[in-house]
Amino acid sequence: MAKPKLVRDNEELPDVARAAHIGLLTLKATGCSTWKMLVESPETHARVQLTAEQQQLIDEYPYVVQYLRLAPLSTLLICTNCRRWVLASKNPGKNAKCNLMIGCAGTLLYVSSMPARLKAEDAE
Repeated sequence: MAKPKLVRDNEELPDVARAAHIGLLTLKATGCSTWKMLVESPETHARVQLTAEQQQLIDEYPYVVQYLRLAPLSTLLICTNCRRWVLASKNPGKNAKCNLMIGCAGTLLYVSSMPARLKAEDAE
């Protein structure tokens, strides 16, 4: 059996966005396209390794991760100001203004399915 893939999520994201990011990375690592498929395929769980903190975030936001999909993509948009979020399938682009709350001046952050980049000090 292959060595489990370590999930490298973006730790700077707000918790709900981080849970979505971890969820999407887990789906990619296991080859499952939906969270339901992952839950129903316990044999795939050995393909991925989560830290205790990552698992806790997944456990705290089951109402978010259950809607994540890779094909077709379903992820999160979260406002940097009001912290409201919505499921989305497309990136609204850089500096997209929040339309999740009347009068909010925040921008929308798109939660990607790409792993976090290694920092120079982590690569050594």
